[in-house]
Amino acid sequence: MRGRGQAILVVAVNAVLSVLVPPLSWLSGAALALVTLRKGATEGAVVIAGALVGAALLAYLTVGSAMPAGSFLLVLWLPTWAVACVLRGTVSLATALESAAGLGLLAVLALHLLLGDATGWWSELLLGQLRAVEAELEAQQVEIIRGLIEYAVPYMTGLLVAAGLINLLIGLLFGRAWQARLYNPGGFRREFHALRLHRVTATVTAAVLLLVLVQGGPGLVTDLGAVLAVVYALAGLAAVHALVQLRGGGRVAWLVAVYLLLAIRLPEMTVALAALGLLNAWMDFGRLLGGKPGAADS
Repeated sequence: MRGRGQAILVVAVNAVLSVLVPPLSWLSGAALALVTLRKGATEGAVVIAGALVGAALLAYLTVGSAMPAGSFLLVLWLPTWAVACVLRGTVSLATALESAAGLGLLAVLALHLLLGDATGWWSELLLGQLRAVEAELEAQQVEIIRGLIEYAVPYMTGLLVAAGLINLLIGLLFGRAWQARLYNPGGFRREFHALRLHRVTATVTAAVLLLVLVQGGPGLVTDLGAVLAVVYALAGLAAVHALVQLRGGGRVAWLVAVYLLLAIRLPEMTVALAALGLLNAWMDFGRLLGGKPGAADS
């Protein structure tokens, strides 16, 4: 907020350093989201252009190639900028999350179309990388890694897009929280607690997840379900925060317990939170318990 140069520096440097410390990508996305939310789409685009040049130069000087800057542009900055523009225009966190989910679904479809046999493509890529280093490993290690690759490759497309979506959403929420801290103290907490996705989106998501259960294995539908589960898990986490706030005493302990469970039982907690997010879209727990209506009704 002090100037374009400072914003470009923060966005570019944190993106490059995220190669070594991945969570720094959240700060890169958050800084870009803050600029876009506060100063508009054009200023956000200018920061992206400057950060692209800066990251390309830094990457070239450190790893001998400017290619990582292109990855930051496609995977982090452009999606974050687009969703921040939606949030700025609609002033609806629910709509912004649903637009992020739309980008994730498009990414899954594009990868399946481009790769054709996605499982075969990932298998060839990862096993090729293993063959390049297997001479340096013990035979038992090679077999373990080969087994992990064979287990993971059918799900790689959905997992990678879901991971990118998580990065996008964390950066967006950090940026929104920073904006509230600077210009509207307490506003982000109210907005996050009121987060409830729209019923139409929830109905489509429930249908996709039901198809995933019926299909019972990897494939396009499962990859689409992984993307939707991430968004609804975040909505479920917002519902947990809102319910704990309504409960009153012991709030910190409850939230610590939830985040500890997320850290040690991530897959199961993702499913549980996604289910809670879906239920909240139809039932609005905050209203039922005497709180304020969710964002979808506001």
